[in-house]
Amino acid sequence: MADGGEDGGAPATEAPPGDESLRTLFQRLIADTRDFVRAEVARRRAQVLRRAVESRYAVIVAASSLLLAQAAVIVMMTGLLFILAAQVGFGWATVIVTIGGLIVAAIMARVALALLRGAIGKDDDD
Repeated sequence: MADGGEDGGAPATEAPPGDESLRTLFQRLIADTRDFVRAEVARRRAQVLRRAVESRYAVIVAASSLLLAQAAVIVMMTGLLFILAAQVGFGWATVIVTIGGLIVAAIMARVALALLRGAIGKDDDD
């Protein structure tokens, strides 16, 4: 068989009779592998999208719970303000509660930064 190559190059040399079927098998193997990889990528993409949709409600509930917790902390700080106002006056009570809140926020920010540094510094190659 002296036909031209697939890329239009020089004609191929005479091949044994079983070579044509071997070439066909390899072409089919390559095509099947491409189809398999495309199907696997589509399957993984569908899994990720399904998990994202399912976790959407969890994120909404978590955000709602954080907002409720924030409201509870505000109410608690307001109550503390009124309790302290009876002892030291509203001005000093406001200063004390504000400084206390800022101290707690600073501690939480330091903990969050330490956790982020630990998460970023980890190698996934271990």
